[in-house]
Amino acid sequence: MNGILRNTAENPRKSVRRHQRWRLKHSQRWLQTRSSPVLETIVSLILLLNSAGYSEKDIQCTISLVQRESNFNLHSRNSKTGAYGLFQIMNIEKKAFLPMDKQVERFNRYIKHRYQGRPCNAYRHFLLKNWY
Repeated sequence: MNGILRNTAENPRKSVRRHQRWRLKHSQRWLQTRSSPVLETIVSLILLLNSAGYSEKDIQCTISLVQRESNFNLHSRNSKTGAYGLFQIMNIEKKAFLPMDKQVERFNRYIKHRYQGRPCNAYRHFLLKNWY
């Protein structure tokens, strides 16, 4: 057995603390590499989701989903399907522009209809099928 596994087996609390420090350090690096408009989008999205009543876990799942779908580009468009925006919403007119609050409203309706109101269910589905 290598030293890491032995230490983990001997002291699981130490391993958890080490993982938490690693995660904090890397999340700070990730934020530092993001441009200001992306950070503004992330903060605005978190505030909108919070005001919509999302739990912290649901917000984390939604942020992960948005990062994978559009990389926080409010006007991202899929050339194959025509999906648009942060959440890659379908059935939007070609020239239409949806502000973030309208995109969040449509996302909420879709999640309530298809995933029992749980963004984490949608994210798990996305990880399995690469669509939600």
